[in-house]
Amino acid sequence: RHPSSTLDSLLNAWPQQEIQLAMILLAQKSDSTWAPYFATLPCASDVSSELHHTLPYLWSKEERSNLSPELQHASGELAHKCKAAVADMKLAALGSSDEERWTALNAAYSRPFEKTDFGDVLGAFLFLCFVFVLYNVAFFAGLPPRFTIAFSLTSLLVYICVRGEATLKTVSAFFPVVDIINHASAVPLRLERNFWTGSWQYRAGSNFEKGEEIVHSYKKDNDDLMLRFGFVEEDNADDVLVLPDARRLLRGGSLDGAVEAPPGLIEAARQQLCKPPSDAVKGPARSLLIAWRREKFRILDEARACVNRREKKTTSVVHEQRQLQLSLQFYIKVMLKAQ
Repeated sequence: RHPSSTLDSLLNAWPQQEIQLAMILLAQKSDSTWAPYFATLPCASDVSSELHHTLPYLWSKEERSNLSPELQHASGELAHKCKAAVADMKLAALGSSDEERWTALNAAYSRPFEKTDFGDVLGAFLFLCFVFVLYNVAFFAGLPPRFTIAFSLTSLLVYICVRGEATLKTVSAFFPVVDIINHASAVPLRLERNFWTGSWQYRAGSNFEKGEEIVHSYKKDNDDLMLRFGFVEEDNADDVLVLPDARRLLRGGSLDGAVEAPPGLIEAARQQLCKPPSDAVKGPARSLLIAWRREKFRILDEARACVNRREKKTTSVVHEQRQLQLSLQFYIKVMLKAQ
């Protein structure tokens, strides 16, 4: 670790998990088992690298103006945070160069996994079961009830003091090798904590043939994939489009997973996306932006098709009701003439 007082002061100043991970990784890169891992990380600050041109938070302000308002805000805020964190790390002499600091930050925003750790909760549950068994043994052995209750409560207090409060925790951590596995939204991620050994286990989320590439889902829409990883996935099942009124249009045409989007809102979003990229966006960045827009148009096309089906169904129902009305009128006329 870096001198504890310096590192701890930085960690206290930056509550964001990603930036904290970057600082810890940078502090441990030269004198720990993490050194080989750090050496394999791509350098994000190298302007000649493709990575630099495919991460929107490394783009210029003019380049980011071609993104949606939400992505502009997210990438601008991320760029501001990273620049401020690099300045603080440089001031604290954490890392030997800005290149290393940017590399650590890029890794912290793209490589860690966030998983819920059930260890404390399961531990508390199993311990309570153990206390319950002891209580029953003491009860059937004829010990006084006060003794058994006091023993159970004392045991529980000892557990809480030793283990701390039993709560669900979200763990954010690096998993070397697992973090280089590519993304495919159709294959679920199975990274699980083994309660008995305390280790993490990665399991295949699908059956893979010999020689087939192992993949798993990052569970992110194309906005997050582009912002953090520098790519978009074609036909991403988790993709969404943020509409002008800030609601989210999901794949399949549903609005926030509940109702269909109104046609006017769909067309407003389409007009927002129709603006061609400016000349400031070139090379890999331009290709990435075009691919991102193509996927957003896919969502709009699905929403439009959904509206068309609804309108067609409504028209069909109205036609059937009209036919029924005409048939009923004809039947009434026939009955009146018969009388």
